[in-house]
Amino acid sequence: GKDLATVMFYRQVTNNDPMSLKLHMRGGTTTWAVITSITNVNQEDPIRSVSETSCDLAKDSVFPSVFGKENDVLLLSQSFDDSAVKSQFRRPVGTIRLGYTRSIDEAGFLFGEKLDHTGKTGELTTRGDGGGSCKDALLSVVVNRN
Repeated sequence: GKDLATVMFYRQVTNNDPMSLKLHMRGGTTTWAVITSITNVNQEDPIRSVSETSCDLAKDSVFPSVFGKENDVLLLSQSFDDSAVKSQFRRPVGTIRLGYTRSIDEAGFLFGEKLDHTGKTGELTTRGDGGGSCKDALLSVVVNRN
């Protein structure tokens, strides 16, 4: 629906940057962010590939496949249009949970992994009890570290 979206912002940071970050995100209800930092990113071409989907018709969340190279970092961002506890959407096999947030009507998860091979990641599926179908927005991003 119109009340759920996933957006990714990226920027290069240096040792001289402040230790806090202030974002102004407009929203009539819940607006939140999960922030992560990745070292040794290729500054000329930081994002290697992106794929997104929503309403995946599955109780678990199925992240779309993306292309990556060995040593790249895969990030999987999930927005869910209901409150959810961590155990409902456990990390896909091979990834770690980097972030989690929730409110009374939404939840967000960030999973990631350092890729150990070149090629497509294949679809990656969360584990756990999941939730209603057509309630998630999913973003697969490969950060270029080559």
